[in-house]
Amino acid sequence: MNRIEKSIYALISLLTLTGILIAFFSPDSFKHQFVVEDGFIEWLTVITLLIAFVVCVYRVITLWSKKRWLFLTMTALLALVLLFVAGEEISWGQRILNIDSSEFFLENNAQRETNLHNMRVNGVKINKIIFTYGLGVILLTYWLLLTPLYHKNDIAKRWLDNLAAPIPHKHQIIAYFILVFAIQALVLSSKRGELLECCGVLLFLVNILYPYNQENFK
Repeated sequence: MNRIEKSIYALISLLTLTGILIAFFSPDSFKHQFVVEDGFIEWLTVITLLIAFVVCVYRVITLWSKKRWLFLTMTALLALVLLFVAGEEISWGQRILNIDSSEFFLENNAQRETNLHNMRVNGVKINKIIFTYGLGVILLTYWLLLTPLYHKNDIAKRWLDNLAAPIPHKHQIIAYFILVFAIQALVLSSKRGELLECCGVLLFLVNILYPYNQENFK
């Protein structure tokens, strides 16, 4: 584990511990200052997503003549997803530019903002459907099924390498589970998801920068 990775882990630990303490001693401060819209936590999430986006774009450019089209396509697709999520996180600059939402978003968006992840479907936010359920299933499959297969099966290894999948180290997977447990169990606030989102994105950046199969991205 190099210095940058250790520094990101230290930052995640500091944010999590700070969030636990603030939420316990001053729930209002946690909700209205620590994880407030356009605050430090949200912007750290956006910046982290953009760094991961730049890493993916850099890989597409530098590996253009060295990797197959599937590898390059999946890496480019991940870059686009990261850019999209970063844009969604700040509602595409709506609050920064002071742009009013259209009538459609005022009626169908839980936060009355111009973004998709806060849209309601039968009264349930898309954000909850995608990130609470969908993303959870995807990550558990990735960690508990595909990652072990990568280490045990040569066909799975070649397939995942061709897909440009950044295989996590064991300590990265363990860190995810510790993070989820610590924030869900110890952060006593309905807004704890904002902190989990930020720290989870930081861990994802670690996974992208320093995967087990790092040689596949060189």
